[in-house]
Amino acid sequence: MSLVPGYIVFQVYTLRVMGGNWRKASWVSAWVMGAIAVYVFFGVFAGSNIVPILLVFSAPVAFVYQLILWFVWRAKGKPA
Repeated sequence: MSLVPGYIVFQVYTLRVMGGNWRKASWVSAWVMGAIAVYVFFGVFAGSNIVPILLVFSAPVAFVYQLILWFVWRAKGKPA
């Protein structure tokens, strides 16, 4: 459960420090998680109490994607 806020913080960090195509690749998970968050919002608004589990299950996957992207970006040598 703690990966949801951790993912959000790390997402903002990677969007700030990466540039060019790396930033575009970082936006992929932001758009996917944004779509999931909108879906969860409407699901909760409609009365579902189980739909927030989608955020809990998808945040670790998005976090790992961001982490791999960040490691590759660092290995390639970030611009000065």
